[in-house]
Amino acid sequence: DNDNTDNDSSENDSSENENTDIDNTDNDSSENENTDIDRIEIPDTLRYQPNINDRSINAGESIEFTETIFPLVFYDLYDDINFLEVSNKIILPKRILYDISKYDNIIYPIHFKINDYILGVYEFNDLVDNIYIPNYLMHKLNLQIGIQTTISLYNKEITKGTRIRIQPHSKEFLEIENPKEFLEQGLLKTYTCLSNNSEIAIPYEHSNMYFNIVQCEPEDTISLIDTDIEVDFMKPLDYIEPVPKPPINTNNNDINNNDTNNTNNI
Repeated sequence: DNDNTDNDSSENDSSENENTDIDNTDNDSSENENTDIDRIEIPDTLRYQPNINDRSINAGESIEFTETIFPLVFYDLYDDINFLEVSNKIILPKRILYDISKYDNIIYPIHFKINDYILGVYEFNDLVDNIYIPNYLMHKLNLQIGIQTTISLYNKEITKGTRIRIQPHSKEFLEIENPKEFLEQGLLKTYTCLSNNSEIAIPYEHSNMYFNIVQCEPEDTISLIDTDIEVDFMKPLDYIEPVPKPPINTNNNDINNNDTNNTNNI
């Protein structure tokens, strides 16, 4: 009996040791796995833009890119940005922003230029590889859909505007309850800059209202960003002066009254 008891005790001790060893092995393995996970390093190219470690260089007043151009309507989320159709803002691939960032003297906010027309930026987008611009600019700048075009970074300071003189195309503008607020909201939402002798459109109800930019101050091209601008209005293009009423001839009335008085006296 004592021998059996000793055997049982030895077997139990052996079993416990084996279990302890297994548990320890599992714990050690789990700790090692966690440590390995913690040690995994994410490459800098995944954390940052590809040229993050490149040496910065000076940019000139213009940097050219050759890109494929499409109208805004080709953009996948067009319904979300269709208000840009009456603007000077465009959507560009984010890789262009990465290219620009290697220069250390870029003037912000960023503008671009096609055929001497200055364009603002709505966004640099990770998910696109082409440039999308308002349809009216496709026609104005004689651009072809899906054709590569030269677009240049406009690396110059645009003077903040102080005053503009505009002329509405339609007398409907005179019916707007608060024309100043309408212009402020419309201009700031859709345009980054204005130039003399240009034409712009601002969304109004279910259509667009058009204006001639007659004069900008203090320069021919001015920035609308972070500035207060005084606005002067000219008469709308289709405005017709009211026909003046003919003056009342008071002399004839006096003569008639005198004749009546004479008749009554007779």
